[in-house]
Amino acid sequence: MITAIEFEQKMKDLLGDLRPTRVAVAVSGGADSLCLTFLLSEWSKKNNVQIYAFTVDHGLRKESADEAKYVHQLLTQKGIKHQTLLWTGKKPAVSVEEKARQARYDLLFNACRKNKIEYLCLAHHQNDQAETFWLRLIRSSGVDGLSAMHPSAQRQGIFLLRPLLDFSRAEIQKTLTKRFNVGWVEDPSNQQRVFERVRLRQFQNQLDELGLTASAVALSAKRLMRARNALEWMTNQFMESCVKKSSAGFVFVSGKAFAEQPQEIQLRILDKCLAYVVGQGYIPRMSQLESFLQKMPCRLTLNDCQVVCVKKGFYVCPELVKMPKSVKLKPSEPITWGRFDVVCDKAVTVAPLMDAYRPKGLPALVRRTIPAFFDKKGLAFIPALDYKRENTYINGSIQIKE
Repeated sequence: MITAIEFEQKMKDLLGDLRPTRVAVAVSGGADSLCLTFLLSEWSKKNNVQIYAFTVDHGLRKESADEAKYVHQLLTQKGIKHQTLLWTGKKPAVSVEEKARQARYDLLFNACRKNKIEYLCLAHHQNDQAETFWLRLIRSSGVDGLSAMHPSAQRQGIFLLRPLLDFSRAEIQKTLTKRFNVGWVEDPSNQQRVFERVRLRQFQNQLDELGLTASAVALSAKRLMRARNALEWMTNQFMESCVKKSSAGFVFVSGKAFAEQPQEIQLRILDKCLAYVVGQGYIPRMSQLESFLQKMPCRLTLNDCQVVCVKKGFYVCPELVKMPKSVKLKPSEPITWGRFDVVCDKAVTVAPLMDAYRPKGLPALVRRTIPAFFDKKGLAFIPALDYKRENTYINGSIQIKE
């Protein structure tokens, strides 16, 4: 069973010196999330923290409304604030599981922001770690994919905390029934073999006989996370010393230093450079990056980016044809233009530079993608290059969104 002292230590490890006044928990009615909710309730009383419990009703099963009602009654009886969040609107016909998961997070994040909560606790546990490992192994994932879920992470400004990652499903269920004397709702989808995760769960007994227990796999995933952190540290060191990021939306990489790196680090450098140019929506496939790396130093395109090789290294910049069209600005009204936040105090147009100005040292394919302000006389201002036409009195900014 999980004791109050063990859980207290897990929360200390996750929060460090932070002292939140409000914490939310996602609770479905299953054993994992209910156990987490009651453990948090104990912890919150001791640490003077207000706890909010949120249940997402996707409306995909007719029983879901009754299950949410059961959770609401159970938690309110225990003095825990609870709210059911409804996924409304037309439901998807394909990729239902993936889209439902995204909707769940969106609803939870919005509820947290509405209630001024910065911390959201999730009930992922040791068995989830193992199942995630197997699912990603099936997809030929590398170190990052196979490494463990992080105990803490940040998404959309909300800190995600997973205090149960080191505990098994059996320990959690025993804690819920023996310590808190509470039953749970069993989601019938957990028995539907159409889902990969369910098939793996049902196959776990055979894996146990081979010694591939959930705890053993979770431990390997945790050790892979250490390797991942080390690789990330090495990559970040390189990015700081050998990569120049431009506020114009491109990067330059030192060719000699890049060539000296192990292939795994080269792949990570490329990944970070492409992500800087494209932004948050960039999700690469390892096979794409590997193919990309093998073809260098040729001119290449991938995910709306292009690599432009020169004597001393290479640039990564947007593909010109994939950049947003020119937009006329209203004075002092900010807009989002592709990867940039743009504002100007005059009625000008924001557009790619093209050949209106030719700074020394920049390849044509790169300079043409630099965002600039134009007025009736032509090129007026390039904030990223500190260029302004003589006798031009405008103030504005074009800032890349990182």
